Amino acid sequence: MTRPLSLAPGHHARVDGDRVVVDADDDRSRLRHALQRHLVVHGGALWFGDQRLAAVASGVDVDGEHGVDRLLTAFQARFLADNDVPLPLRRRPSWRPRTDLHTHFAAALPGRTLVTLGARAHLRVPASLLAGAGVDAGGDVDVRALDELAQARLARALDVPWDRQITFSDMEDLYKRRAFFTKNTALFPALLSATARALADDGVVYTELSLSTCLEPEILSVLHAELDALERQTGTRLRFLVALSRHDDVEWDLDVLDRLEQCLDGGAVVGVDVMGHETCSTRAFLPVLERAAALAARRPGLVVRVHAGENPAYPENVRVAVDALAPAVRAHGLQARIGHGLFGVDDDTLALLASHDGFVVEFNLTSNLALNNIQSTSQAPLARYLDAGVRVVLGTDGAGLYGTCAVDELRAALALGLHEHHVNALRVAEDALLARRPAGPSSLSSWTPPPRLPPRHFNDAVIARRRDAHAAQRAAQDAVLCATDRVLVEAGAVPVVDGRPVLWLAGAWRKAIASWSSADIARATGVLDDVLAGLARRGGVLVTGGTSLGVEGLGHALAARHDVEVVGAVVDATLAEHLDARVRTFWRCARTLHDKAAPLVRFVRDAQGLALFVGGGLVVADEQQAAHNLGVRHVVLSGLPGAAVAAAAASRHARFVDDAAAVLVALDDRRPRGRLRKPGPNDCADVVVVKRAADGDDAVLLIRRHDDAGAAAGRFALPGGFVHDDESPAEAGVRELFEETGLRASASDLVQVGVAQGGGRDPRDTNERWVRTHVFALRVHGDVVVSGGSDAAAAVFVAAKRRPALAFDHDALIAHAVQVLGDR
Repeated sequence: MTRPLSLAPGHHARVDGDRVVVDADDDRSRLRHALQRHLVVHGGALWFGDQRLAAVASGVDVDGEHGVDRLLTAFQARFLADNDVPLPLRRRPSWRPRTDLHTHFAAALPGRTLVTLGARAHLRVPASLLAGAGVDAGGDVDVRALDELAQARLARALDVPWDRQITFSDMEDLYKRRAFFTKNTALFPALLSATARALADDGVVYTELSLSTCLEPEILSVLHAELDALERQTGTRLRFLVALSRHDDVEWDLDVLDRLEQCLDGGAVVGVDVMGHETCSTRAFLPVLERAAALAARRPGLVVRVHAGENPAYPENVRVAVDALAPAVRAHGLQARIGHGLFGVDDDTLALLASHDGFVVEFNLTSNLALNNIQSTSQAPLARYLDAGVRVVLGTDGAGLYGTCAVDELRAALALGLHEHHVNALRVAEDALLARRPAGPSSLSSWTPPPRLPPRHFNDAVIARRRDAHAAQRAAQDAVLCATDRVLVEAGAVPVVDGRPVLWLAGAWRKAIASWSSADIARATGVLDDVLAGLARRGGVLVTGGTSLGVEGLGHALAARHDVEVVGAVVDATLAEHLDARVRTFWRCARTLHDKAAPLVRFVRDAQGLALFVGGGLVVADEQQAAHNLGVRHVVLSGLPGAAVAAAAASRHARFVDDAAAVLVALDDRRPRGRLRKPGPNDCADVVVVKRAADGDDAVLLIRRHDDAGAAAGRFALPGGFVHDDESPAEAGVRELFEETGLRASASDLVQVGVAQGGGRDPRDTNERWVRTHVFALRVHGDVVVSGGSDAAAAVFVAAKRRPALAFDHDALIAHAVQVLGDR
C-alpha cells in the first residue's frame, strides 16, 4: 500500500505483505485491537468483514475517491470497539439526506475546528481545561502557544471518543469543556460561519440548531445580521431552537417562552427544544409544553421538539409528549418533533404520530450508540415507525461532537435492515419538511431584538422558596449523616478500606424492584446472603448507594446479619428519608445521582474491588458502562429483569454469573492485571479444535477473551486456561473447552501435540513466573453448536486460512496442531 489508510481519528492501517498493521495514537484503544483482529488482506484488497475498503496496491478506497478523511464511520468504529463485531456499511446510498434537524450548536463542529478558531481569536485556554486534556502548561495559555501535539490532545478532549461507548454524564462533561469555545460571544460569528460551511460540505441545505442562549440580545443580533449572508454564500439555511432542559424550574422556562413570544417575528429562532438527560417523566414539564404549543397560534409552523424515548427509564414519555402537543398540531399547524423515540412507543402512539403530517420523529443513531442507549442495530425501531406511516428524519445530534454527518446517519440506518421503500419514506418526509421550512434568505437583518421583559414567573419569591427548600433538604441530610455514631467522608476524599476486599453492590432501586416477582426477590436474596457470608469471612467491605430502598436496602439487611461493614455512597440530592440507619459510614461523593458513577467506579478500581450488578434500570446501565470503560472488574447476576440487564446482555463485554460461588471467585481474584499466581511455571491447557468446513477447508474454534482479562484482553485466542491443582492438563483442557465454548469432550478424546513456554510468548512472563501451556488437538465432525460461556465473550468457528491475528503464540500452536492431526 503506497500510503497509510485513515480508518478513524487516530487509527491508521498499513499493509505489510499479507499482514495488516493498525497504528493508533493511543495504544490502549480497544478500537485499535479490534481493527487488528478484523482487518484482513484478501485478493489484493483490504477487507473489513465483507466490506472491501481499499486496494492494497494503490491505497485507494473502493469507490476510487482520494483524500478520504476516514474509511469507517463513527457508528461502525464504536460498534466494533464495544461489540467486537464488524458492521460493514453501504458506501454509496441511493439517496443523500439534505437536512440535519436534530443537532446542537455547541456540538456542530469537531474539536480540531474549535481549537483552530480559538487560535485565530487568540483565546487563552484555562489551565484546568488543558489539564483535563492531558496538557500540563503551568497556567492559562494562548491556544497559538500550544505545540501541535498539545493542540491535538486538546481537540481530542472536546470530542466523543471513537473507541468506546460513554455515559450521558461523560457527554455533559464534554459540553462543559466545549463551552469555553462555544459560549464565547466574541467567537460566535466565526463559529456560526464555520458551522454553515461544514454543513454545506456535508450536503445539508437546512438545519435547526439547539442553543440555550439564542434569545440573548447579542446572539440574536448576530443571527439576524449573518444568517442570510451565510445562506447566500453556502446554500445552507440555519435556523435555531431555544434549548430548555427537562430539569429546569418550570417558572424559569415559562419566562424563556415569554421571551420567545417577543422574538417570533424575527425569523431566526423558529421553536423550542426540550432536552437533557431523560431521568424524569414528560409529565414533570407539561406546563412548559402546553405554553410552547400555544405559541403556534401566533406563528403557525412553530417547532416544539421533546427529547423522549432516548432510554427506557420512563416508557410513557413519548406518549405523554404526543398527547400534549396533538391539539396544537391539529388546530394551529404546530410542528411537533420527538427526538430519539427509541423506547416506550405502543401501537396507539404510532397511530397518533402517523395521523398528521405535523408529527415527525427524529432518529440519531450514532449518538444513541455512543451514549450507551443502544448496543446493537436491532434495538432501534426505525423500520417499525416507517411501516406505521410515521414521518421520520435522521439527525446527527451534533456532527462534530460525535464524528458523524447526514449521509453516515443514513448508512447506519441502512444497517438496521431498511428496504428501498423505507428509504423512499425517509426522502418523502424530508422533502415535506423542506417545503415547510421558514423562508430565507429574506430580510432578517432588518429586525431589531426587543428589550428583555422582566421575569414574570421565576421571581424573587420563587427563588427564595427554592433556596429554602434546598437548605432544608441539606439540613435534613446532614442531621442523618453527621450523627455522632456515623462517619461522613465528603467529596474529594475516599473511604479508607485498608486493603480489605471491596464489593460494590448496585442494582434495582425503588422503581425497578417494584416490577420484580417474588421469585426474583427470592433469587437475589439467596445469592446475596451467600455472597455477604463469604465477604464476612474475608473481612471485606460492602459499598452501596446508602439508602434503604431496592437492592441496596436488601444488601444492608444481609450485611447486618453477617456483620459486614457498609460504606454508603450518597449524593447531595439523596433525600434524608431514604438514608438507611443501618449504615454507619457514608461517602457524599457527588452532587447528583448521575455524577456518582465516575468517583465511585474510580474508588472501586483503585481498591482492586469487584462490582456486582443485580438488575436495575438506566442509572445502573450507565454504571456498568463506566465500570467497563475504566477497567473495573464487574459481574452481572443472571436471570433478573431490568433495563441494565438487557443492556448487559446486548453488550459483548458483560460477564454474567449464576450463583454466589462465581461472585466470590471473581472477588478473590485481586491480582494486579497480568500477574501470574505463583513462581516458576504456571501450567495451562490450550485446545485446538478443528472441523472440516463445507468447502473442504479446515475451520478452527476460537474464543474472544473478555475485555477485563489479565492479558490479551479482547483478543481472539484458543479455548484454554490454567490447570487447577487437583486436575491434569488434559482434564483442564476438557473443563476449559466446556466452560468457554459449551463443547463437551473427554480427556481421552484429546491428542497432546506439545508443550510451549518462554521466548516471550506470553506478556505476563517474567524471569520468576511464566506460562507453560500444554497443547491439545481435537477433530470434530458434522454440525457442532458452540457459544461463548462464562469464561469467554464469544466462541466461533473461523476458517483457518482467514482467521484474524491471534493472542500469544496461538497462530503457531494451530499450525503445529493441524500438522499433527493431518499426520494421523
